[in-house]
Amino acid sequence: MLLHRHPVNEAREAAGALAVNSFWLSGCGAWQADASRDMRLDERLRGPALQGDGTAWCAAWQAIDADAIAALLAAAERGEQVCLSLCGERSSVELAPGRSAWWRRFADTLSPARPNARTFLESL
Repeated sequence: MLLHRHPVNEAREAAGALAVNSFWLSGCGAWQADASRDMRLDERLRGPALQGDGTAWCAAWQAIDADAIAALLAAAERGEQVCLSLCGERSSVELAPGRSAWWRRFADTLSPARPNARTFLESL
């Protein structure tokens, strides 16, 4: 109802156009890295996925598994703090072994358990 009597809608209706009753913003702006984390964005899956090329997508996963995932697994085995975020259009999962911040532990009590990062990395 916030837009119901907005001047923009009144002008649209006066001009014979339909009123705007809502709008949705999604996926806006450029990705901004969190300065407190060493984050890398790997886009090797993006192109094959957008082109619907399953063979190239599988090859990209194999390449990621051979370098980026293997490096994360090795770092986790050395006891280093690692985090893997897998994101898609509609959902994401963040895998970070070890003790997390108090607010994340609290949020975890409200949401389903996350997979174990080491087990997940080994399964990729």
